[in-house]
Amino acid sequence: MWSPDGSRIAFSTLDASGRWSIYLASADGSRPTGLTAPEDSPGGPANDFGPAWSSDGGRIAFTQDSFCATSPAWSPDGASIAFNGQIPEARSALDRALSLDPRRESARRLLEELRR
Repeated sequence: MWSPDGSRIAFSTLDASGRWSIYLASADGSRPTGLTAPEDSPGGPANDFGPAWSSDGGRIAFTQDSFCATSPAWSPDGASIAFNGQIPEARSALDRALSLDPRRESARRLLEELRR
């Protein structure tokens, strides 16, 4: 995934532990640097994948298989992250479209009004 200014690439690859990690590299592929360490994840060893840059290029959201969220996408203003949440109480696909405010670490259902 290219950074918004095109100077860097964020990508997932297998690391030495055999888990998927997020790495950053220059646009030409040089200087790859590990961004995540899945073996140190709060929920135990995990795989990190699917990086998504914020529009200002200052933050990266990603999927971790120890959590129940996939396909992160930043809002244009960088104030929230939309994602597909695999939540047990979801009655339909509409219940799985969520938005996270990264400053408050709070999520809400995006399409609640469509259920009415």
